[in-house]
Amino acid sequence: MVTSTLREFAAEPAVADPPRRVWRDWLLVAGASVGAVLEAVLRGDLHWRGAALVVALVTIPVLLIRRQRPLLAVTVGCGAAVVFTSAVWLAYREPGGLFAMSAMLINIYALYRWGSGRDGLRGIPVIAVTAVICNLTDSTAPSDVIGGTIVLAMPIGLGLLVRTRSTADQRRAETIRSRERERLARDLHDAVAHHVSAIAIQAQAGKEVAATEPEAARRVLDVIEEEAARTLAEMRSIVGVLRGGEAGELAPQPGLADIARLATSEPVRIETSLDALPTVAPVVGTALFRIAQEAVTNALRHGTAVNEVRIAIEPSGRDVQLTVEDDGRPVGTTGVGGYGLAGMAERVALLGGTFDAGPDPSGGGWRVFARLPCEASA
Repeated sequence: MVTSTLREFAAEPAVADPPRRVWRDWLLVAGASVGAVLEAVLRGDLHWRGAALVVALVTIPVLLIRRQRPLLAVTVGCGAAVVFTSAVWLAYREPGGLFAMSAMLINIYALYRWGSGRDGLRGIPVIAVTAVICNLTDSTAPSDVIGGTIVLAMPIGLGLLVRTRSTADQRRAETIRSRERERLARDLHDAVAHHVSAIAIQAQAGKEVAATEPEAARRVLDVIEEEAARTLAEMRSIVGVLRGGEAGELAPQPGLADIARLATSEPVRIETSLDALPTVAPVVGTALFRIAQEAVTNALRHGTAVNEVRIAIEPSGRDVQLTVEDDGRPVGTTGVGGYGLAGMAERVALLGGTFDAGPDPSGGGWRVFARLPCEASA
């Protein structure tokens, strides 16, 4: 299990596009450098004062690359601390170095916050050697050794914690975006397929009457023009939502009351029974409209000898029921592109409802039935 966990961690890529250097980074370097100078001047027990200050002033600026090259930053900072501390201890048998060098702990945090998993594993021996050398040259008391080890381990844990939370937030955001893209894809399919089917059928009718009834052909062209305009309007609305522009905000999503307009320009008679529309959540109203729209589209495209489509909305306790029936002979059972019956069923399932589609058990054509809670939420 440990091996598997290490392999998974090693496979973690570095965080894409880490933050660039900003004024706070330069302020951090300046503050640490000033602290190093003051400590070198004021601290009385410091060995090799000048060398200690030079080492600090050379390694502190490495903080500026801690997000882009975290392993290099850790190696330089820890390496300088180990070499200088060891040299002072060998010469005086006393600890050496500036306390200002503790700013290098920020590099360790950055390695596990921004670096790849492979670099994180490579950094472990570097940090471990630093912990051993610094602890042994400073104090051999168990409490001091444990305390020093914890100090070096804390930025590792903090970096991993922040990284894990950030990754989880990104995955949640991506899941939300994916669901929204799927919803918009269904809306786009439902809207465009409905209107394009009507345009195709009207065009076929226009071809039949063009030679013998020019006036009827012109009326058909008017209907085609109107359907095309509606298609473009709905597409602009959906694309506006995708782009985050104002178009999506200004165009409200259709609801129960909009089902009546499905009957305005279809080549077959559509009867609607919408006398007692219940109050439903907006997401439920939009779902029922799209289901009715897709059901009418399927009747036109896949039904045979369809002369009439009936749409009924009625309350049922805390639920609302939609029934769409036609009087033809059904041929197909799925919509084009995988968003037909499957898309309708998915809409209903997401809102906690029930869905059924198939030949009308009482005879006739195809029947689509959906039952949704009035207060369902997406």
